[in-house]
Amino acid sequence: MTEATFPAHFVRSLLLSAEKKGVDTRQLLDGLDLPFNPRDPVLDDARVPARSYCKLLRRVALHTQCHLFGLPVDGSEPTAGLRLMCLALLSCNSLENAIQCTADFYRNYGHPGWRFSMSHSGDDIVIHFSGRDSEAVYAYDIAFLLRLWSWLSGQFIEPREVRLSEPRKNDPEVYRVLFGCEVQYHQDGNSVRFQADQARRPVVQTVESLTKLLEEAPYELLVMSRNNLKSIMAKIRFIIGSDFTKGFPTREEISDMLNISPSTLQRKLAEEGTSYQQLKDDLRKNAAIKYLHRPELSVIATASLMGFGDSSAFNRTFKRWTGMPPGVYRKNNLHAQMSP
Repeated sequence: MTEATFPAHFVRSLLLSAEKKGVDTRQLLDGLDLPFNPRDPVLDDARVPARSYCKLLRRVALHTQCHLFGLPVDGSEPTAGLRLMCLALLSCNSLENAIQCTADFYRNYGHPGWRFSMSHSGDDIVIHFSGRDSEAVYAYDIAFLLRLWSWLSGQFIEPREVRLSEPRKNDPEVYRVLFGCEVQYHQDGNSVRFQADQARRPVVQTVESLTKLLEEAPYELLVMSRNNLKSIMAKIRFIIGSDFTKGFPTREEISDMLNISPSTLQRKLAEEGTSYQQLKDDLRKNAAIKYLHRPELSVIATASLMGFGDSSAFNRTFKRWTGMPPGVYRKNNLHAQMSP
């Protein structure tokens, strides 16, 4: 799979910003292994791997002790402000509520350059962004928020319209892929419009999935692909996430989240060669196998992580999945690892 990339001039903008604050930019670039000099304006068409760009974002935030995506940095933790905001968003009962909560959080704690408001326009919601001079990176900042909200609901927000005040770029296809729609340039302001139905989706993420997201944030958000979420199985996996301690949503709850009937959900899954029960079993089986490869986790702890209150029930279920109890599976795996 081709790795996502960012324009080289984004890196140059970050380096110039850090330099103005007295940071030795050689430290920032150490270990990023860029195949070119990001300061060279001739290389505007060059691309930087997304993981390297995200590492640089975090380093700039740490060295300058300024904001990461407009939110405060705390000592050695570049995502401190983002984490606090996301913890608040997890308690919201709908995506619309989460968007409003995000706006309130930025207004009270964020950088003055990050301001936006939400309004209803017919059957649509329009988010207006203001408070900062237009620049190329701003489009990616807007996309970051859209992808954060998409992650919260487990489904991509699909804009009807994106309007940017900046001039049209040489690589408009990059922006079209980023937002999932055509982008209008040279507009009076910056805004995103999407169907209000999408804002009624529930927030499905958890503290555990947030912790995973923040490990390399914003990498996971910026490389999320709509193509990877086209199948109904992929959408359900995204909604369920990796925290099984609280059980699974019912088939009816999943149907509501996807705005389809339970019978349609069942039919679509059958077309993809599975069922909701089979999908849940596969998710738990794969996660259980992964945990059993970690020697510091006992079988009882693994059972708890899988949402089983009774380890004997987990033992029976795991044997049904793999043909052997978890303890035997772990022992066999350990033997295989130690064999020459």
